[in-house]
Order: sequence, then structure tokens, then C-alpha cells
Amino acid sequence: MLHFPLTTEQEVQITLAEAREALIKKLILLFETLSKHPPEVFINQIFRIQLPIKSVDMIGWLMQQVISPSVYWEDRSSEFEIAGLGSAVEIRGASKENFSAVFQEIRTYLENASDFIRFLGGFQFNGTRQIEPKWQPYGAYWFFVPQVEISRQEDVFHIAVNFLLKAEEKLQQQLERLIQILNRILWKDDRPQVEITGYTRRKDVPQFPQWKEMIETALNIFRTTARQKLVLARCSSFQFLKPLHGIEILRRLKAATPQTYHFAFQPQEHTAFIGASPERLYRRSGRLIETEAVAGTRKRGDTEAEDQALAQELLHSQKDVREHDLVVQSIQQVLSDVCEDFDVDSQTTVIKLARVQHLCRRLRGVLLPDVTDGDIIERLHPTPAVGGYPTDKAEAAIEQLEPFYRGWYAAPVGWIDRNGAEFAVAIRTGLIEQHRLHLYSGAGIVEGSVPELEWEEIENKISNFLTIIQRLNGSQNA
Repeated sequence: MLHFPLTTEQEVQITLAEAREALIKKLILLFETLSKHPPEVFINQIFRIQLPIKSVDMIGWLMQQVISPSVYWEDRSSEFEIAGLGSAVEIRGASKENFSAVFQEIRTYLENASDFIRFLGGFQFNGTRQIEPKWQPYGAYWFFVPQVEISRQEDVFHIAVNFLLKAEEKLQQQLERLIQILNRILWKDDRPQVEITGYTRRKDVPQFPQWKEMIETALNIFRTTARQKLVLARCSSFQFLKPLHGIEILRRLKAATPQTYHFAFQPQEHTAFIGASPERLYRRSGRLIETEAVAGTRKRGDTEAEDQALAQELLHSQKDVREHDLVVQSIQQVLSDVCEDFDVDSQTTVIKLARVQHLCRRLRGVLLPDVTDGDIIERLHPTPAVGGYPTDKAEAAIEQLEPFYRGWYAAPVGWIDRNGAEFAVAIRTGLIEQHRLHLYSGAGIVEGSVPELEWEEIENKISNFLTIIQRLNGSQNA
């Protein structure tokens, strides 16, 4: 396979306004080079050109655009950020495949790609229920390489065009299509004013009486079987007067939720799956893997003294410690299967987020040489933090008790490239469907759980979204 340099040392940072003409010039030069080689050399090869650019408000840039699909991702440390438009390569399915098969298809493209090519996407939670209409654009799984993307690694920004050459189409036609896409993009990042009206109706599924029955059923299961934990979720739906702007909602959510993963997946217009998840499923760099066990919840205190008191209460709560230990044990078992060596933090800590705090213990290891990302996710998902324990029995109970389809909620979302991958657990999420916003969150049910307290825990977990919605209800320009 042929590879061409992405950038040269002589290239300097340009402004976003200068990027279109610079990219078009580089595309023309690249296609001139490609025309000198037989087309069969390039089958299944993703090409990329990229340029260093000056600092860009990536959320503002994304809000300007009307091209679908689109994606936004920012890691929890805010070191890496990417915003993309259009699709150079897309992999999707309407029915559940095993994770290894999906990643193997991705690998066929990455084997011949540069180190900078990333597939971004995610999976549904499980595949035993029929996909609800509002989730159909996302399918059972969906990954794609953006056609045009802006990325940031710490303080360094790049803009890039990715494309897959088609053997059946003339090079000139493919070049012209890429130029047309670049001409459709708005090359500015000033955030447009977006009007969002207040919501008019809220509906919880399940409502509290049914929720209480679900908890009581789960507690009875614990008494009569070997099951120890079950995570039950709720969907709270809000109806607005006008269609919602997904990236604007994400922007407000991002401002309210530091130190979390921020993401937005938009397969088509008027739908977006957005979230601010605190939980890493895993991060892989070569054969090094990092993961973590997160469980147990308390709200944040209004004062430092109250906050510390709540943290100590969490650390010494038998119910929460037991719930967290199940997650640790489960992940340790996974790492023992896929790693030649791994270690676990000796002590449990409390991670503090904007409105809640959780118990956390981090794990890291060295993967066995033949372990793939499909193998890792197949074993890690769902963790007891979002499914239950034992895992297989918990999934069956969730299907039996929950009166709605989870979609991508609590499933893996993230990215993969040739040398690494990072996936978050899609909790603290919302699905935008035209003028409706569906919020998803769950609570870990173990022996000793109280329905009223678990309901309140979910309210705390979706409070960042609720604050935005309530603010919107009072002021359109909040």
C-alpha cells in the first residue's frame, strides 16, 4: 500500500478561514499523485490530508454546519477533542453482531490507514429487544470515519479530510465531490444564537409506583437466587415546543460537567445522542490497558464540610461498598482473562463530579499479545455498574423488568485507531428526537436498597440535564 506524507515541517498554522483553499490545493496535488498509480493499489485504503490550524472553538464550528452525520468527542481529561462531519467510511448494523466481528471489519480498514485515522461510534446496550423507532438511526452499532474533522491534542489543532478511494469511480469525480463538501462547510467558529423554548411536558417511564414494584421484585430475586446486584434504569422524557439543537444542548451540558467524557453522535438531522459520562470502560495504548470500577453515589454537599461528610458516608456505607466491590471483582476477573499482568489500586477513592460523587478504584494491565478490542468489550460490557452481577443473569432480569428499550444508554461509545482505543460507558445521557429529549439513568439495586432513595439517586444523576432544562424553561437565552 502507498502512503503519502500528511504534513511537512514547513507548514505553519493557518486560520480556519484559510483552511478551505489550503485543503483543496493539497487534495488536487494528492490526486495528481494518485493518478500515476494503478487504482487496484488503493482498494480499502483510507487517505488523509491534514493541516495545522490556529485555535478553534470546535463546538462553535460544529454548530454552524448542516452536514450529516456529525460527531463530537472530548476525553475526560480534556486533552483530546474531535469534531467531524460527513462520512468517509461507515460500518453499521440493525441487529446485534458479536463485538469481535464489528472490530474485525474496522481493522480491515485500519491496517492500511495512517495513525491519525479514527473510527468513532458505539453499540446498543444489548440485542434482545426490537429497536424502538427513535433509536433506529443508530442501529445496533454504528462507527464511521468523518469526512472532514478538526481535532485537538492538548493545545495543537489540526483540520483534516479523510476519504476512501472507490475503484469503480473516476478519480476526477471523487476529487470534485470532496471539493463540493468543502464548499458546503461554513469556515467560521463563532457560535450562532440558538433559540430553545421551554419544555411543556415531562413523562417518566416507569413512574414511581411501577418503579417501586421493580425494586421489590429485584429484592425478592436476591432473596431466592444467587444474584447479588441489578441495575435498573428510568427514561424521563421532556417535550418542547420546537425541535432541539443537539450541539447547543451539549454545549450547555459541557459547561456544567467538567472532568467527564463529552460526546454527541448525530447520524442524521433532528436526532442526537449526547452525554457527559464520568465512567471509562477502558483505554488502550498498544497492549497497555486502563479501566476502572465506579459505583455508589452521593450528592455533592452545599459546603465543603457537608461534601466531606457525604464522601465519608459513601466510603463507609455497607450497601455502597458491597455494590462497588462487585464491580471491582468482575473487572479483576476480566483482566485475569485478557492480561498477562495487571494491578489494582490498593484503596478505594471518591471521585467528585459537579453534582454527585462516586466510589472508584482504577485497574491497569498488559494485554496478552492476541487480545483484540472485541475481546475486551465482549468481556467488560456490561460491567456490574450498569448491568448487575452475575452479568448474564442481570441482563435477562433487566429485559424482564424494564418497560423500555435502552438503546445506546449504558453501552460502549468511543473511538478506535490503528494503535489504540478509548471507550466510555454511555451513562448520564440524553437522546434528542425532534422536539423531545429522553434522559436515561439508572441505580444499582442490592440487598438493602430503598425505592425512594434509588429514585432520588437517579434524579441526582440527571440533575445536570435537569438544570439546563429548567433554565431553558425560565429563559430562552440562558
